[in-house]
Amino acid sequence: MAQSIYYWPVSELPPQFPVHIHKCTTFDPYDGCSLHWHEQMEFYYVEKGGIRLSVGGEEQWVSAGDIVFINWCEPHHSIEFLYHTVHYILQIDLSLLCSYPQDIIDEQYINELIVHGNQFQRFLIADPELGSLFQEIIAENNNRQPGYEMAIKGNFLKIFCLLFRRYYHAQISGRSHDHGMRYTRDILIYISHHYAEDHILDTLSKKIGLSKDYLNRVFHSNTGCSISCYIKQFRCRKAMALIAEGVSVTQAAMEVGYSDYNYFSRVFRQVNQLSPSFFAKSCISRAQNETTS
Repeated sequence: MAQSIYYWPVSELPPQFPVHIHKCTTFDPYDGCSLHWHEQMEFYYVEKGGIRLSVGGEEQWVSAGDIVFINWCEPHHSIEFLYHTVHYILQIDLSLLCSYPQDIIDEQYINELIVHGNQFQRFLIADPELGSLFQEIIAENNNRQPGYEMAIKGNFLKIFCLLFRRYYHAQISGRSHDHGMRYTRDILIYISHHYAEDHILDTLSKKIGLSKDYLNRVFHSNTGCSISCYIKQFRCRKAMALIAEGVSVTQAAMEVGYSDYNYFSRVFRQVNQLSPSFFAKSCISRAQNETTS
């Protein structure tokens, strides 16, 4: 049976300092959360106990001192906890790492984070150097002494440095002005905000000032799929979130940009290997089971 995937609209992080840190203490061993995703990057840092997490289809237990890295728009959820588990959830927007004017961090490394996010290891086990950086971030956030924002930003830069050195399984291009990566990044971000609109590729071509064929070649070379294919995948993921929240299949199709339900159904089946009506029934069945359990 398919599992519901929710889109969680995380409260917008303040642009002046886009970081949110939340301490969680869990006494119920099965008090997990639904499979969900959001645009913000997220880290779990376990202080005490243990959590069984699923991230991007991978599932693993993590314990005290371990870290989990969840990239933007990556489906994830907590499944199970050990008794009296204490962990921190740290959410950040990538704008925290950006500089104006743009520097090599923005032009190269943030492009890699956005475009090749699935190449990062998600479960970071027994890395005391990383763990100490998260402990420092948490302490700075709790104490809030003058300059704590700079200390937190500096530690996050060190964390991403270690992620690239130890946990990134792709080759960094090494080009500080990789225009192809920049275009791909711009396309991904544009689609995440305009996925329900018509003629997206035409709009992107005019907005960026390059031909549709060229943009498709660049996008495919960096992601392995065409822009139209990615739009279908993104729309279907959004539709699944809406259906799981109780929106009718027909309404969900309309809200993600499909006025023709039959076409939407074919695309949904092609992307998810099941029909939208079957997915909707599975969501209702699951909700009923959770109510009676």
